[in-house]
Amino acid sequence: IWLYLIWVVVLIGAEIVFCLQHPEQSHKHRSAFLRPGIQQFFSYLAILRATQAAQEGRTLNMDSFLAETGVPSNIMQEWLDRLCDKGLLRNIGNAREGEGWVPAVSAGQLRLIDIHHALNPAPMQIPEEWLQTPLGRTLNGLYFRMEREQKGLLANISIRDMVRKEEEE
Repeated sequence: IWLYLIWVVVLIGAEIVFCLQHPEQSHKHRSAFLRPGIQQFFSYLAILRATQAAQEGRTLNMDSFLAETGVPSNIMQEWLDRLCDKGLLRNIGNAREGEGWVPAVSAGQLRLIDIHHALNPAPMQIPEEWLQTPLGRTLNGLYFRMEREQKGLLANISIRDMVRKEEEE
């Protein structure tokens, strides 16, 4: 029984030390970055920074991007992989600089509406039983108008325009 108690103390101590050394692994810290709006912001930022780096003849470097954002590396890696899967970024292996990311298409071709649709693939769907209710009709109409306005506004802005605007400020 004493041997068992000693192992329990050792393992609890190891867990405490790990938690103190790796606060980014805590559920509370991680959950702050799992909100869809936060993820979407950093996704746009990654695309913007990758475009800026490409225009300078570089790739988006993970270390510098992590230093700028403060996002834990495991979470950022997951987001960058997702952007690659959606065809917005491309992972480039470079022997001199290591791993890096560039836009999957040219900055002039990548429009904000394309990014928006890639990051939000599922449109709002109102259940059949709610379609004929006042709330269902109101939400359906509002969503239709919102989509129309987004397409009109976002379709005219490319990621290159966003880079230029940031450089001006």
